[in-house]
Amino acid sequence: GNLAEAAPHALEPVNVPGKVGPRITTADRVLNLKSPANDPKYLKMQATIEFETVDPMWAWVLNGCKGKQPKPAKHAAQAPASAPMVSADIFSIPRAAGEVDAEGTAEPLCVVTEKMLVAQFAEELGTGKSVIEDVVTTVVTHHTFEEVSSPDGKERLKREIEDAIEAVMPEPKVVRVLFTNFVSQ
Repeated sequence: GNLAEAAPHALEPVNVPGKVGPRITTADRVLNLKSPANDPKYLKMQATIEFETVDPMWAWVLNGCKGKQPKPAKHAAQAPASAPMVSADIFSIPRAAGEVDAEGTAEPLCVVTEKMLVAQFAEELGTGKSVIEDVVTTVVTHHTFEEVSSPDGKERLKREIEDAIEAVMPEPKVVRVLFTNFVSQ
C-alpha cells in the first residue's frame, strides 16, 4: 500500500541553480497601473513563468547535456490532461547539423533539445498560456506604482502572480516568476 512502496523510483523535480526549466514567457506589453485618471501610471512588463518537471530530458539539458542522453520520461509530470508536462522523444529531435543559426553555424544538440522542449511545453500548455496572461494582467493592474516600484514590491508581485496562477491552474506547479522586462512610469 503506501505511495513509497508503489513508486519506489519516483522522480524528483528537476532544480538546477541558475537554469530555467519548462517555461512560458508572457507578451512584452504596457499595462495600466491603478492610478488617478489625471495622473496615469504604466508598467511595461514581460515575465517568464517557470514550471516544475521531473522529466529526465529536462534534467539532462539543464545539467549541460553531460553524460548519456536519457530516454524520455513516460508520464514525467503530474499535470492534468489539459496541461501536461513535456516528455520529449530525443530520437525525433532534428540533429544539430540540421539546425543552423543566423551565421550559418550549427547549434549544439543541447540548445536544439532545449528549444524543442520549450516549444513542446508551450504547445501542450495550449490555452493555459492565455489563462496565465489574463492572471498576470489582473494581478498587475490591481497595483499602484508605489506598490510595484520598490525591490520588495517586485518580489511581492512575483509571489502574488505565482499564487494567482496556482489558484486557477494548480498543475503544472509554478516554480518561480522572473521579470525579464519591468519598467514603470
